[in-house]
Amino acid sequence: MNVVDAVNNIEEVLVVESLLKEHHGQIYADIWRAGLNLPCRITELLSMSYDNIDIKNKKAMDIINSRRKEYPGDYYVFQVKSNRTGRTIKPISRTSVSRAFKDIGERLGIKLNTTSMQKTREHIMLQDGIPKKDTRIRLKAHVAETLSGIQAGDCISFNNMFDVCDNIETLRHIIQWIIEDKDASIEFVAQEIIFDTVEKLDILTCIVDFQQHKRKYLQRLGINRAKAEGKFKGKKTRFTDTQIMEMKEKFHEPDANKTAIARSYGITRQHLYRVVERF
Repeated sequence: MNVVDAVNNIEEVLVVESLLKEHHGQIYADIWRAGLNLPCRITELLSMSYDNIDIKNKKAMDIINSRRKEYPGDYYVFQVKSNRTGRTIKPISRTSVSRAFKDIGERLGIKLNTTSMQKTREHIMLQDGIPKKDTRIRLKAHVAETLSGIQAGDCISFNNMFDVCDNIETLRHIIQWIIEDKDASIEFVAQEIIFDTVEKLDILTCIVDFQQHKRKYLQRLGINRAKAEGKFKGKKTRFTDTQIMEMKEKFHEPDANKTAIARSYGITRQHLYRVVERF
């Protein structure tokens, strides 16, 4: 399996861009820069046309607008410019981009290909404090794109805080990074709150706790309603009626050892109490 390197810092990123422009042309340098700012696959990037652009990242849009200004007649953002293609309109190929990246990687002594842009982007975002990856969650592509393009003074909006991620500590870290490092704010429409100060982070825990308690409360109401209608009878026991009767007789004996009884049936002491109380 081929190992692909990430470029470790902004200075090296600029070196790669400069060498791509010098040895392979501006289009390859633009692909490199755009790929660093957009959380999409190389095939999606290269097939991007001017009539289907929906991008919030300012840096990526600057690249796209610059190319549109220079080549107003193009259909694709990264369109092939070669006499061999004649009048055929097509985007630059992934093979061509891979070849250019590999060449620059060999010049710098690192292993580069088209996936290096995504690896580099994630690596630098982590250095900058954005938790692109977590041991339990992965940010959705549109969330990562929005975070990467945030500027000072911006107020980014999401419908629900759980649209960002499912991990409360990661969410807290993201909000704190937006407020303190980017001097921006974040709004959650469903919760009707805008986080623009660090002090408001304490509200985050209260909101999550409230929603968890509300969900459990509604669940209990549903179970009780189902029980009243005879639709909910709980989980069936694996014990036969004879075994349950024996269990109860032993349980109610004077000086009965509840732990020993439970162990003899291969269950816990708590399970034993539930069986005796339910049946």
